[in-house]
Amino acid sequence: MQKDQIISIVAANMKDFHQKDCSGHDWFHIERVHHLAKEISQTETNADSFIVELAALLHDRYDKKLVASVESERQFVKNYLADFSIDEPTINAILQAIDSVSFSKGQNNPQALSLEAKIVQDADRLDAIGAIGIARTFAFAGSFHEPIYLGEKRSNHLDKDVPATAIGHFYDKLLRLKDFMHTKKAKEIAQSRQDFMETFLKEFYQEWNR
Repeated sequence: MQKDQIISIVAANMKDFHQKDCSGHDWFHIERVHHLAKEISQTETNADSFIVELAALLHDRYDKKLVASVESERQFVKNYLADFSIDEPTINAILQAIDSVSFSKGQNNPQALSLEAKIVQDADRLDAIGAIGIARTFAFAGSFHEPIYLGEKRSNHLDKDVPATAIGHFYDKLLRLKDFMHTKKAKEIAQSRQDFMETFLKEFYQEWNR
């Protein structure tokens, strides 16, 4: 089977898997990350686009926020890829990229990441910031029964003893993502999205405190 056929089949399967999600991890998120990863990959000469595209499409398939057992779902993905007769080194590279996507893992040791993992991680992070990122933050908070805001004072992610809120998530994660981008293209895209989030927060506080 040709690589583009495999990518098309995986995309269709992931559309079915994610279509009912209301937490910001729906098919449209997967599709945007896929497109962003392809765009970034085209600017990185040595990137393996097949690994990048499959990792982007599958990056939330065994996310701990979405599945009951990460271990069993990861094994499912490994077997799923093997059914396409993809060789083991390529499967391992795809899984390694998926394993590295999360913010908590990705900020630890970027030197250990493959180029493909960095690209997919950047693409996923880009979809977590800017206008789309703001919308996804409130969708996620609502899905997990977290309030929009409780009037807490936040300045950065080091603030302690603060409630979990949608606005708090900006300080815990979103406002920090720009500085964790790996690729030149992602850094360029991230700046305008960062500016938009900062403008949004300024307006939010002005309206909240009227």
